[in-house]
Amino acid sequence: DRAALVALPKPVRIRYTQHLLELTNRAKQLVVVFEYQQSEFSGPPFSVVADELHQHYDAFYQLTLLCKEPLEGGLKGQVPAMNVVWHLS
Repeated sequence: DRAALVALPKPVRIRYTQHLLELTNRAKQLVVVFEYQQSEFSGPPFSVVADELHQHYDAFYQLTLLCKEPLEGGLKGQVPAMNVVWHLS
């Protein structure tokens, strides 16, 4: 999942992740998200933190953090952000 989850507001992300589980038959995935102070930038893209990913996927996957690094120039040049990659297996 690259850029889809972060494009959706939080209430829609719940339905999206459920749909993705059905669509992929729970296949292994890479999920790429941004983490930043949501109150400083209204989105999209939206901040999706680890706790939220665990809420969506813990019942179906083991989540492994692969990479977490600062997003060069920040998010749209407006707010410091982290680029985060997770493996769902």
